[in-house]
Amino acid sequence: MNKKGFTLTELLVVIVIMGIVSGLSIPLIRGVSQAFENKKYKNYVKAVLAAAKIYNDSYEEDLFGRKEYGCSYITYEKLEEKDLIKDIEIDNISCATNKTYVKVIKLGEKYGYSGFIGCGEEVVENGVTTVNVIDKHSKIPDDAVDTIDTTACTGSAENNISIKIDKSQVGNTFDKKKRSTKITLESGTGIDPNASLKYAWSTTPDGFGSATYNSVSFSSIASASNQETNLLKGISTTVTSSKIETPTETGTYYLLVRVDSLNDIYGGSWKNTLEVGKGKVVATSNNYISYGPFAIDNSAPTTPTVTGYKKTSSADVSSVEGLSTLATNTWYSGWAVVQATGSTDNSTVNYYYKATGATTNTDGFVKNSIRNVDAEGTSTLKFKACDLAGNCSSEVTFTVKLDRTAPSAPTVTGYKKTSSTDVTSVSGLNTIATNTWYSGWIVVKATGSTDTNGVTYYYSATEATTDTDGFVTGDIRNVDAEGTSTIKFKTKDAAGNWSSEVTYTAKLDRTAPSAPTVTGYKKTSSADVTSVSGLNTIASNTWHGGWVVVKATGSTDTNGVT
Repeated sequence: MNKKGFTLTELLVVIVIMGIVSGLSIPLIRGVSQAFENKKYKNYVKAVLAAAKIYNDSYEEDLFGRKEYGCSYITYEKLEEKDLIKDIEIDNISCATNKTYVKVIKLGEKYGYSGFIGCGEEVVENGVTTVNVIDKHSKIPDDAVDTIDTTACTGSAENNISIKIDKSQVGNTFDKKKRSTKITLESGTGIDPNASLKYAWSTTPDGFGSATYNSVSFSSIASASNQETNLLKGISTTVTSSKIETPTETGTYYLLVRVDSLNDIYGGSWKNTLEVGKGKVVATSNNYISYGPFAIDNSAPTTPTVTGYKKTSSADVSSVEGLSTLATNTWYSGWAVVQATGSTDNSTVNYYYKATGATTNTDGFVKNSIRNVDAEGTSTLKFKACDLAGNCSSEVTFTVKLDRTAPSAPTVTGYKKTSSTDVTSVSGLNTIATNTWYSGWIVVKATGSTDTNGVTYYYSATEATTDTDGFVTGDIRNVDAEGTSTIKFKTKDAAGNWSSEVTYTAKLDRTAPSAPTVTGYKKTSSADVTSVSGLNTIASNTWHGGWVVVKATGSTDTNGVT
């Protein structure tokens, strides 16, 4: 540390500063804009700057050592330590904070000073917050240190040149199809317009030697004289590159930066003092820096597996556990739910569905892995999986067919056959009413049942004609057995709904009755009689002098005789 004391001039200046501070009468400041308009605070900034100039004159070596160029900070604490500043202390407002400081730029024999004050704090009284902040933006940058030295400004102690990247798109999550960044150079001692940096993308963070490099394109760098003018005003030189975009192939990449030439405007060379783990730096080596990672995903997720399940009611479900599966494009007489699963990707996948037909989504694809389907008819569902980067798998279609409505009952008609030969067509045959005796053979046919998805006919015969295995598929039944046969018809649609049953009774009798017994009876007058009770018989072929009535009896048949 420089041990020299104050000169008489310096002491006089200190006394003047003390007078300025002591003479301030400051009302309560309630807002940032009000504070900066207050002349007394501006005078206080001037006092802080004057104190910093005295500090620099007396302790310049403490700030810059023997270096000709550089920048540093003088905090309020340092000024107070040397009795160069006094707090305002009016209306309970204090400026003795780490937000009160002076930035000093040294360029050879020239110095630039930028003063900042931060006064007051938030106070809550009776539920009302009063903010007494003079400059809410002022504070020493995060890379500044508590002690005053040449590393307190931007960059390294060698020449105060920093290399940074835009960190906003650095990430190891595969949620982007491409990423980009920019390289920013900042220096308190200027940047040589001939700066040359190269960049390359690598899948390894330390593959410096094997990479193919491209030139980094920067915006125009101001002349040394213009930079110096701004530097003395406390304005650092900052230049930013054009956008640097990652490769598009899926993978994790690292931005390799090679510094070929990077000096300040006074000839000082940039030295690599960057630390791994800070500013997204993952590796360094001599004039190389590696930043990252940058995760890129341009690969679509795998195609999902889509499965249909049978529901037992129309109530929506969010889980298919315990439900039976339903094949695509298959009619079902209940309700359905369809789910997509099994898609994989570098990142998380989300499932989307779109329904058309009987069940429709008017807003296109909806984010969900499950879709309940209740509407009767045909519904076409399309599922796809999309990852966080927006890549989507191919679509998978599942067709749901629901029909809970029974077919209409069939019309059943009997027809007279001319022989016992089975027929498959009733064309040209005469009809016969149900439950009517017929002395030949019959065929019974069912027709006319309708349904949205078609029907299949079934019949069952009992009694004289019997189907021992119950209902049999078919719309026609030949009936040849004599006696009474009960034929039942019904239809079933593709979803398994049954129509009501329709019954036809076939009665066949091809056997003649037994011959009757015929007896003659003597009447006593010519009056007709309907009963032979009490009359005497008379033999056939015998003359009689009166009147006769003849009666037939005794003929038998399974279904009676006339």
